[in-house]
Amino acid sequence: MVGSGDPPVDMDDLIDTVNAMGATTNVLNAAYAGGADASGAADSSAAFQAAVDVLGGNPGVVRVPAGTYKIASTVTASNPGQYFVGDGRWATIINSYVTGDCLRAYTTSNYSGGGGGVAGGGIRGLTVDGTNAGAGSAGIHVGDLYNYEFDCGARHFQGTGSKNFWFDNNYAVNGMEMITGRIWAENGTTNVQFDVNAASGYTPSGSFDRANLKIFLDGKGKGNLVVLNNGAYIVDGDLGIYGNTDYGSAEYWVLTLTGPSGLSFTATNASPCVFTASGSAFFNGNAVTLSGASLPTGFTAGTTYYVVAASGTTFELSATSGGSAINSTSTGSGTVQAVQRSEIGNSVLNIGVECNGTSGTQPGTISFGTTGTIGNQINQCRGVIDFSGNNPFAGSNNAQSFIFDGPVYGDNKLQPAGPLGLYPYKAGALSSSGTIPTKFQAMTEVTTSGNVTGVILDGYPPDNWRLIYVINDGTGTITFAGSGTSNVANGTTCVIQPNTCQGFIWNNDLSLWFPTA
Repeated sequence: MVGSGDPPVDMDDLIDTVNAMGATTNVLNAAYAGGADASGAADSSAAFQAAVDVLGGNPGVVRVPAGTYKIASTVTASNPGQYFVGDGRWATIINSYVTGDCLRAYTTSNYSGGGGGVAGGGIRGLTVDGTNAGAGSAGIHVGDLYNYEFDCGARHFQGTGSKNFWFDNNYAVNGMEMITGRIWAENGTTNVQFDVNAASGYTPSGSFDRANLKIFLDGKGKGNLVVLNNGAYIVDGDLGIYGNTDYGSAEYWVLTLTGPSGLSFTATNASPCVFTASGSAFFNGNAVTLSGASLPTGFTAGTTYYVVAASGTTFELSATSGGSAINSTSTGSGTVQAVQRSEIGNSVLNIGVECNGTSGTQPGTISFGTTGTIGNQINQCRGVIDFSGNNPFAGSNNAQSFIFDGPVYGDNKLQPAGPLGLYPYKAGALSSSGTIPTKFQAMTEVTTSGNVTGVILDGYPPDNWRLIYVINDGTGTITFAGSGTSNVANGTTCVIQPNTCQGFIWNNDLSLWFPTA
């Protein structure tokens, strides 16, 4: 108890004092629309929004103490550097009664960096529950915020088109990059979706690059676990997907990559030809293809064109990026498709998901979907993928690209591409008595301008039976020193010819490299 008298009054005074210091705003403070109801009986939407609004455009923290809260209309933070902070994912529960977003955070401004610029924000220490939410709703909808932080949960958003987490860039060109943290998602129609949807007048990015995010899930066999949609991509990131799912009423997937959907268009007979596609989110520079039997004169199905003069649902097309719009002598109609893929590339990707149950439809591993003329990809990634459990997963529909370095369990369609280091380490010119490095790569490229002798193959790698390749990109031969010096089992008799590649396997017991056949 603080001071004397009724403790709640004293605590309210304490909250006022802390708020006056500028440290935080607390949704229980009566100054904010009467204060939130931590019992969950009354609608606390107004109190939550008032606690956000008092921050104005400044960074700050909205404190949500332990309790249960009812939210019946969207609570929105539209400035960077603003946080919702509860007392723990299982201590602070927000029950959504919203048809739409429960918590929405975004900014229309790009982060410029330096000079005291503000980025990010975050949601920590709370869980949003969608048991009472309407169709097409989201528990946590965040986009366009660079360096955002998570340690929170969302569950039970089960209405048609609903999502527990919806990471969705609408505005900022630099996207939602460098997001960090951990999230928990359970029993959602879609549990976690990375997305990009243009708002009118803005050019958003599909970039979620350099994400360092751990996703923990219990899918219950009710929906897809993680989706990259509409050309969303993660490059140079570290993504972990861990948890469980079950057999369901339909085939749901652990990981789904889908490109933008094709849109129906009509085209006017004009100079230049003007296209109208209802619901379009095209912006200048987009590469698109057309399909259909009634294309306007001057346009060919499957050819890549580039959007110019985009305005709302209308746009024109040029043959080259930034070129002049194409004229036509006839009207037309068909489907316009953005040439844009969803991708996880050059990243650490770890998946450990267990399948339980036997009743219903078997869940799938990874769905690559289709998109225009470019396939969705998992490209140049490394890690461990393990689809385990007492019951199996259906395999991937691996019609698209999967280039992955590391063990893959539970799906024989997904073959790892290994070895580690898909691109060789370029060691440069090699001279006689020189050393070829082997640490931290699996392919080493050296250049010879003449025959070199007495060469050493760097020994003592950290693991037994490791395979490396030496690429001789030059005009001379490479001859190794004796085995005791070169670390190569057959020493001076091992010669790598010009413009060839030789593999070696390390035997840790003998401390020697053995050439492969």
